[in-house]
This record gives sequence, structure tokens and C-alpha cells, in this order.
Amino acid sequence: LGRTEVDTTDTNGNRQTKGTNSLLKLTRTLSNGSAFASYDATVNQNGTRKALRFGRDLQLPRGNLSASLGLTRTPAGNTDGNAAITYSHALAASNFSLSLKRDVSTNNNDEEIVDTRLIVGYAYQIDTISSLNLSVNYGRSGSADDLSTVPTVERTTLTASYSRALTQDWDLTGGVTLRR
Repeated sequence: LGRTEVDTTDTNGNRQTKGTNSLLKLTRTLSNGSAFASYDATVNQNGTRKALRFGRDLQLPRGNLSASLGLTRTPAGNTDGNAAITYSHALAASNFSLSLKRDVSTNNNDEEIVDTRLIVGYAYQIDTISSLNLSVNYGRSGSADDLSTVPTVERTTLTASYSRALTQDWDLTGGVTLRR
């Protein structure tokens, strides 16, 4: 619980935003992980953003799974869904990971935006000193408010890299990244 005061100076003049930040999170420990519910209110230059989330963390035999789902209300009064899921799975010589996140944030132009990100990764340990890593990263951001002029932006990045340990302290890594 805290108090925030934001002073903003730009071409439109000076303005001040005041409010109370708060976070309430209830967590229950279970035999194979935990479950939670949270409510937070965050003050920024636009006003107060409020979010409600329900989630679950699971310990799996060869990995982990975390997921949450909820709603976010922007300072302008619009409601957007928020969600997150993270999964990792370890195999004998490799590791697979998946992450999907959707949340509301404020960009550098003081606009409320919805960010959606998907990351898929695969790492293969070739031998004790070398590995191969592959990843796909997709991101999309757009307006969280009805009257905003924020453009929708999408970006996809594919990466492949090879790493080899040269010494105990030095690695050599090379690869390729394609971005659209």
C-alpha cells in the first residue's frame, strides 16, 4: 500500500496525478504447487490502472506450468483481459519452453496499450561443451482504450544459435536472427 504523485510536463503544459497504489495477493500452497488471487491498483501519469488475476502454479514431473487469467481496467474505464501462461519441459538432452502473456501497460507516449507476446524456445545440449538454441518470438501491441490513436504493431523474430565453451569463462556463440 502506498501513495503516488506523478508530475508531468510536456507540450500541453504541467499536470499532476495523485493516487494510492495497492496490491492484495492471497496464495494457497498445494501439494503440487500453489493457487493465487490478486488485485492491484497502480497509479501512473494517466490515472489508476486496476487488475484482478487468478492463477495456478504446477510442479510437473519434468517441468513447470504457471497460468493466470484476469481483467484490467484502464484509467479511461475500458476493460481488457489479461492472461499469462508459462510452460517448461526438460528432456534428457534438451529443454522446451513456451510463454504467452497479454497485459495492459503504458507506452512512452503516455498511452494505454495491450501487449501480447508469445515466445517458444528449444535448447539442445549437443555435448558437454556445445548447444543449439532455437526460438520464435511474436509480439503485438495496440490500443487499450476506445478513443486512442495508437497504431497496432506486430513483430516476429526467429533466432537460431550455436554455442561452444572455449574455456571455463569464455563461450563462442554464433547464429542468425530473422525479424519481420
